[in-house]
This record gives sequence, structure tokens and C-alpha cells, in this order.
Amino acid sequence: MICAELTDGQWDYQNSTITAEQSINVGVGWLTHQHANYGVGDFIVEGAEEQIAIVESGDNLTSIAREYNTTVNVLAVMNPEQDPQMLNIGDEWIYKEATICDYVESFKDWNVNEYNGGGDEEYSQKIDMYLASMFNNNPTS
Repeated sequence: MICAELTDGQWDYQNSTITAEQSINVGVGWLTHQHANYGVGDFIVEGAEEQIAIVESGDNLTSIAREYNTTVNVLAVMNPEQDPQMLNIGDEWIYKEATICDYVESFKDWNVNEYNGGGDEEYSQKIDMYLASMFNNNPTS
């Protein structure tokens, strides 16, 4: 666990025991979370194969989705010829195992200098260097 040392409610980067790389990792994670626009979507499980669900008495699309570990949206998309409002016993619905989860849809605009809590004059350059190393898959040191 990384703990920041605070002085008067501010992180004291000059007297900190965490490394610059740890500090930047925490900062980038926080900035990413704070500036992400999250969405909710249906995701087919990696490697899931097409299967067939057979409609039984009392079924609706939600109950079928629950029973077969998929989603209503996946059932609808994979079966465009079917009418979700008109289920008949014995109808076959193609599906793949799927889940609903949050994902990062986009990012809000932000200025890195707004987040320089410790007053480090080289903060922006350090963030730029770290981000460049992430995208180039190079170590930061």
C-alpha cells in the first residue's frame, strides 16, 4: 500500500518516502478515474460460443437471459428476426454468455497543472515523460 505524507492537508513531495514512480502511478490512476466518463454496456464473455436457449412456458427475455448467463440486449442483437414481445414455447434463441459492466467511454478535458498539489515545477514534464513511457511500453527510469 502506498501512503502519502501530508503537511497541512497537502502532500509533502519533498519529504515523502514514496518513490517518484509510485507517486506518478497513484496520480495517473486518480486522474484517470476522476476524468473518465463511464458507461454501462453488455459485453460478451471472451471465448464464449454460440448456444441455443429454448423458450419454455412462463419465459420472458429477462428470465431467459438470467437462466443462460447472458443479457437481454445480446439476445435481441443476436436474434433480429425474433420479436421479444412474442415468445412462443419451443422458440430457439441464439446467445453467447455475456455480462453487463461499467467501462470508460471517454475522458473529460483537463489540465495537468491543475493537479500539482505539491508545487513541483517539473510536475507537468514528469507526467508527460511517464505517460510517454506507458504508451511506448518503456520503463520510467
